[in-house]
Amino acid sequence: MKIRNELRPLLLVVLLAFTYGSRASTASFLEDEPLSAVLDRISENYEVIITYESSLLSKIKVEFELREGESLEFAVNRAISKTDLRYKQLTSKYYIVYKGNRTNKKSLRKIKKKFEQIEKLQLEENISIQQTSEQPLEVLNTIFKAAREELAERTISGTVTDETGAPLVGATVLVQNTAIGTTTDLNGKFALDVPDDANVLEVSYTGYASQEVLLDGKSTFDIQLAESISELDEVVVVGYGTVRKRDLTGSVGSLDAREFEDEVISNVSQGLQGKVAGVNVTTNGGAPGGAMIVRIRGNNSVIGGNDPLYVVDGFPITAGNIGETNLLATLNPGDIESIEVLKDASATAIYGSRGSNGVVLITTKQGKQGLNRVEFETSVGTRNVARTLDMMNSSQFLELANERAVNDGNAPFFTPEEVATFSRTNTDWQDEVFRSALVHNHSLRFSGGNDNTRYLVSGNYFSEEGIIIGSNFNRGSVRLNLDKDFGDRFKLSTRMSLSRSSNNEVPANNIMLSALSAPPFLTPRYEDGSYVPGPELKRFPFSPSAGSNPVAVALEQLDHRIIDRVLANMSGSYEILDGLTFKVLAGIDQLNNNLDFYNPRTLEAGLPAGSGSKSFGSTTSFLNENTLNYNTNLRSNDRLDVTLGFTWQEEVSEFLSGSASGFVTDDLQNDGLSAGENFGAPNTDLTEWSLLSFLGRVNYNLDEKYLFTFSGRRDGSSRFGEGNKWGFFPSVAFAWRLLEEDFIQSALPSNVSDLKFRMSWGISGNQAISPFQSLQRFSDVSLAFGGTPTTGFRPANLGNPDLKWETTNEFNVGLEFGLWNQRLSLSADYYVKNTEDLLALVNLPPTSGFSTTIQNIGSTRNNGVELNLGAVIMRKSNMQWDANFNIAANRNEVTETATGQDIVGPGIEIVGPANVVREGEPLSAFFGLELDGLTEEGLFNYVDQNGDGNINDADRVILGSPYPDLFYGFSSDFSVGNFSLRVNFQGELGKELWFMDIYRFGASMHRGGNSFSDVATDRWRPDNPDPNAKYPRATQTLNQQPSEFYLEKADYLRLQNLRLSYNLPLKSWNFTGIKSASIYFSGQNLFTITPYSGYTPDIDTFSSGDLRIGIDYRSYPISRSFLFGLKVGL
Repeated sequence: MKIRNELRPLLLVVLLAFTYGSRASTASFLEDEPLSAVLDRISENYEVIITYESSLLSKIKVEFELREGESLEFAVNRAISKTDLRYKQLTSKYYIVYKGNRTNKKSLRKIKKKFEQIEKLQLEENISIQQTSEQPLEVLNTIFKAAREELAERTISGTVTDETGAPLVGATVLVQNTAIGTTTDLNGKFALDVPDDANVLEVSYTGYASQEVLLDGKSTFDIQLAESISELDEVVVVGYGTVRKRDLTGSVGSLDAREFEDEVISNVSQGLQGKVAGVNVTTNGGAPGGAMIVRIRGNNSVIGGNDPLYVVDGFPITAGNIGETNLLATLNPGDIESIEVLKDASATAIYGSRGSNGVVLITTKQGKQGLNRVEFETSVGTRNVARTLDMMNSSQFLELANERAVNDGNAPFFTPEEVATFSRTNTDWQDEVFRSALVHNHSLRFSGGNDNTRYLVSGNYFSEEGIIIGSNFNRGSVRLNLDKDFGDRFKLSTRMSLSRSSNNEVPANNIMLSALSAPPFLTPRYEDGSYVPGPELKRFPFSPSAGSNPVAVALEQLDHRIIDRVLANMSGSYEILDGLTFKVLAGIDQLNNNLDFYNPRTLEAGLPAGSGSKSFGSTTSFLNENTLNYNTNLRSNDRLDVTLGFTWQEEVSEFLSGSASGFVTDDLQNDGLSAGENFGAPNTDLTEWSLLSFLGRVNYNLDEKYLFTFSGRRDGSSRFGEGNKWGFFPSVAFAWRLLEEDFIQSALPSNVSDLKFRMSWGISGNQAISPFQSLQRFSDVSLAFGGTPTTGFRPANLGNPDLKWETTNEFNVGLEFGLWNQRLSLSADYYVKNTEDLLALVNLPPTSGFSTTIQNIGSTRNNGVELNLGAVIMRKSNMQWDANFNIAANRNEVTETATGQDIVGPGIEIVGPANVVREGEPLSAFFGLELDGLTEEGLFNYVDQNGDGNINDADRVILGSPYPDLFYGFSSDFSVGNFSLRVNFQGELGKELWFMDIYRFGASMHRGGNSFSDVATDRWRPDNPDPNAKYPRATQTLNQQPSEFYLEKADYLRLQNLRLSYNLPLKSWNFTGIKSASIYFSGQNLFTITPYSGYTPDIDTFSSGDLRIGIDYRSYPISRSFLFGLKVGL
């Protein structure tokens, strides 16, 4: 008998123990006999296994006789009918008899889990033991001997138990970074032959926290696993506290570090894409260190901001963008342990005036007691543009240029000789400005701790070149996380990170315009390598609109930004009485921003002879939080948790800049501003705001069935008018764990492991407008009176003392469902969000002296559905496969505007505005003119909606929505042996984009530059006057207005991330002290399926303006990345 897997002898132990102990005589007795003997006879007769606690049945005797043809259920019911015992089927083969009190009901699920593991082992290993075996010990000895002889390595053994000391059946015991493993038997015991160089065991069990155990030369182990880390009992971070996942009453999405490790990302918002239901993440461009646009359950506001609040280790941080740099990029994603996304009002109301757009809680990694380790990771890879646009070649360009001239009644621009000469040169201007960019990342982390102190120290250097030449982003950061216990009641914690980010920014909008417009028969450099100057690109009569050489601008223009950031907080907590804890937190978020800019003298046509500037900005946020928490068990199954708090936060921002132009040389760049001929007025600015808050929350768990949450926050903000500075934001939530009800549990199949209903309502706010908007502000002005310069002040705005909060009230109902001990889990949510008192710019009459002012003018509604499906497809000792799918649909509607008037967004070039806020339509809906093909002259044929014979704004209609109908994500995580593969897909359905590039490059030379290649084949021509052609005639005088010509379908499916890793076998590396090592390949944005003709379908160029949504306007293209990395643990 040859046994390779150690699972098999242990499984045989389990089976033999059951079968050997269950043999009993089948004779019938008419006299009273022990109930245990009766149950043994039933087990034998029906070929099942009935287990029980011996002491429970020791004194019970019954009169019982087996009846022919009787079902098992009737037999067991008769046997225990005169007792207070109950029985339950655990699996198809195993049954349990127990006493029906509350404690036993609670532990029954744990027992059921163990027997499911036993049955699973039998099925997977395809092993059976004849119940007639008379010498089980001899069989076992033979099995163990065969296993030891084959492996011929040292044997370790031990027991795996839960926190109560009960054995865990079927727990996986695995030698770290190998496929060598086993599972525990019925008594939680295991025996395993391990290599001599084995260092660490990984012990795991479904529903319990995995544990790493140092071998350290020992041969026996007593391992205890904690139950609180199971999917339902894992601790989830919420505002100002934590809660078990099973006790959540709100809608919260959770990610751990594994979800985005080894991805090629510069900031954490990139790691959210497609991974949390209801969270839609788009980009405003692919610039290194650039921003992502995160929207949680839709857009609520016009100008009040729609970005979520980001909280890092309890500190609400300053987010947003400075130039091309996203402030989240100043934080190292490798330091992050987990992310929680608070979505409904029950979860966000505790953040009051800043919670209406959702809250993203970021928790960084900490040291762990008993395991000191050193971890090093390095990776290097490349980025390339994910997609290029097909532009016309020189022959096509020259033909179209001449056709345009003739159509406009002019002589051809180019002679036949010039056409023949110029056609020989075909410059791919995209290839000139794009490059294969290098990206690399290096991290070193020290962590560990003992009974009283836990520490983590990490350093990181991240560098990525941009795919546009001249652009790059670099970040260096260090972090210290320290926790110190002073006895059992007093604790101190420190969270500190320091970073410096350096970003060479390029004017991507200008570069992309110039590169795509430039005639393909021109080159960026002369033969001697010098740049072709910008004016030279305008030397032809058709005047290409691009007045700069994109290669020269990218490489020679100085636009260098440095951001230094210190984010630190220290907290102390003291347990005054058992369950009563007082905590104080103080922190600072300090940002310094320096920008150096210089534009050389001949870089662009029509600009001054060199221009430069220096600017400095500083933003400092101070935070103080004081919370009192009390938790207690009121009864055996009732828990009360109360949190009260007082918080204060203040932010001060300063800005200073100076500029000059007209330089005789470029040598000094902006270091010699005093050498300029013309000087700009120095610019200074100071803004500040403060927020004072009182908060409270009560969580009550009644009988482990009924969960109640009540929270409230009262905020006072300096941003609003005198009578509207304070707001109150309450919430209430209820959850019902239906599976704890006996009548529901008995009505459902035994494989249902979770069933919970949730319902919540609450109010949150939005204060994201600039400070002092409620006040009359003044700005400096310089005027000349009688030829004498005079400086003074003038009103800068029309103050509105009635400004108040935007408020969002939200109703949410949810259902959570699990099967087979959460191997399949489903959560579903439906929500309705109503936002009132929208902050928006309102036009003023000219007599006011101002064009606009900010007012509270209307309301919006978002309602939608979110689904998340998780599956544990496979779980074996050396193979596992998990998958997750999420999908969400959100509907947005403007329910009220001031007096029903439209709010029109700002224009885009000469085409005009593309978005409008209109009652009954989505916020910032696309609006413009409908098209009915082309006219006989080959021009756009706009539909005259009102039939007045004129085409004007009165004919503009709603054309579509800037929001997708559905957005979704799918992930799969598969591992076998030392290999693992993780993939993430994400996409959107029912999406449209306003493709502004088609204005420049699809209107048949209207603006004088190059055009898309299909213009050459699908345009109106005098010799082919097709009214259904995609593009109009070539002409300089084309009347382009906002119309459906610019709208394109932008559905897509993308392979967002792929990671393949291999854990290196370390037997031959034992002398190095290396405990773990792996190599991996990671790819990002590997392919996209979409009908959209632009660079990327998930673009939103104007990320800072919510009146211009869904616009693609010469953005920095996104990239495709490939990365190879190495991880080493000591």
